[in-house]
Amino acid sequence: MTFGAIYTVNASHFIPLAKHSIKSLRKVSDMPVTVCCRDRWLKEFLDCDVSLQKISKKYLRPPEDAKKQEKPQWWFYCKFFSFRLMPYDINIVIDADTEFLKDPRLTYKEGSDLSAALEYHADWENKKFFKLYDDTFNSGLMTYKKSEKIKNFFSAAEHHYVYENTNYYHADQASINILLRGKFKNVIKVNVLDGKWNIRLPLISSTQNPYMLHAHHLDEPSFVEQESQKWQ
Repeated sequence: MTFGAIYTVNASHFIPLAKHSIKSLRKVSDMPVTVCCRDRWLKEFLDCDVSLQKISKKYLRPPEDAKKQEKPQWWFYCKFFSFRLMPYDINIVIDADTEFLKDPRLTYKEGSDLSAALEYHADWENKKFFKLYDDTFNSGLMTYKKSEKIKNFFSAAEHHYVYENTNYYHADQASINILLRGKFKNVIKVNVLDGKWNIRLPLISSTQNPYMLHAHHLDEPSFVEQESQKWQ
């Protein structure tokens, strides 16, 4: 079986973050990497020893009949291009704003359809961390084996995102979780990862031996450390 990492670069400020993440990944894993991005950004990754995939135009703008939203964040739509690409037997879809300290191939579990870590319940504006959700997964690191079942799941999640989703904060994540709790609850078997695979800003300064950091500005360690200390 071939393992591979897939990154989505859907805004220019994610270019240096993705390059930082890929560099960290190279230190812990030799698996191949695919970067999905807009045509004009492909050249930014020519020195990264990765496969390059131009995001289809379909995913760069909302369909004409899409559900109208108060604050549409259509850059999340591009992630479904990456979710559905599946160029490897085992696909590990990764957000650009990440840093690896352990090989993410370890997140795969035979017999499960999808591996993911739980999301945080936090007051991001006032920097107060509460706890992990019981049944809400973060979509910044998702590992799955290519199969018809998982293809159908991400197809349904994309449809929900375009035509039914009303939560544009973490939009792709919202649709994925709604389906995992609903229509696909007894269809997709989720392997719940150790929380160390999704260490967000509130816990960076207090977590020993994290496996993956997940925050903006990870290419600026001093800034991240300073900001993480502000959390309660």
